[in-house]
Amino acid sequence: MNMESNVREKVLRAFLTEVILRLLSHHHATGYEIVDSIAKEFGIRIGPNVIYTKLASMERSKLIACLQHSRKRTYSLTEKGRKMLEAMPETINEIQRSVLLLLRNSVQKNIKVNHLSNLDEL
Repeated sequence: MNMESNVREKVLRAFLTEVILRLLSHHHATGYEIVDSIAKEFGIRIGPNVIYTKLASMERSKLIACLQHSRKRTYSLTEKGRKMLEAMPETINEIQRSVLLLLRNSVQKNIKVNHLSNLDEL
């Protein structure tokens, strides 16, 4: 796994709740369908155990509901999940601004450190 795909997987795992909510906003889905959709959309295979653990947590938090159909469990958004999904763009913008600020400050500190190191060489 190269560095880029490693970073992509970490970000995907960090936002797994949001990804699942977005997938369920289009239609009901089984756990297997969610695993498959994530693999197709992101090119990253998240194991079923991770997905089912996340689904159970989301169900306990009342973000999704589960319907039992014979041997299949189908998941759908609840009103609480839909509200969280609607609030997501602003939350993502806030996170993006914070990360950019953090990176900008980090770069500025590195430039100062490098500049001081270069002065020592004179």
